[in-house]
Amino acid sequence: MEDINPARIHEFSEFLQEANSERYKFSGRENDDSGGFRYTRGLWLYETNIPNYFLSSVQKEKVYCDEKPFWEQYSEIETSNLLCLDLNLVFEIVDFHRHALKEGKKLEKESGQFQPRGPAELKDERHEKIYFCIWGGDITNFNGKESIIHDTDNVLDGRFKGGLIS
Repeated sequence: MEDINPARIHEFSEFLQEANSERYKFSGRENDDSGGFRYTRGLWLYETNIPNYFLSSVQKEKVYCDEKPFWEQYSEIETSNLLCLDLNLVFEIVDFHRHALKEGKKLEKESGQFQPRGPAELKDERHEKIYFCIWGGDITNFNGKESIIHDTDNVLDGRFKGGLIS
């Protein structure tokens, strides 16, 4: 892979934080027919699908710079354990997962450090749910996994990877 100017990585990182912030606020978004989300600023374009935990557990995020692929993240969530649960609990778990992802982006914004998914650990003691995320690498090349435990049961597992596109 050709060396990328650190200033370009910084510019990209700021754009990605902004795009994710807009995505999680659901404001200023453009939807395509598949339920995806697009955000643009200057030469940068962010695209992602919005996964439906019951139909598709795969999320693909891609960033283009000057119409050329620049960065991507691919995540897949194993949802089969959710099928055995009460529907109200499933919705609570899905909401908790989304909350964890938002918290990860909040930490990223506060610290200025890349955070591909949620925080390392997040507890919702009222519902006895715990979110875990471990990962390695940096914004240019990373991979990891996440999970949610409810009581003592592992109810959601996910894997993700991504980085710059050569």
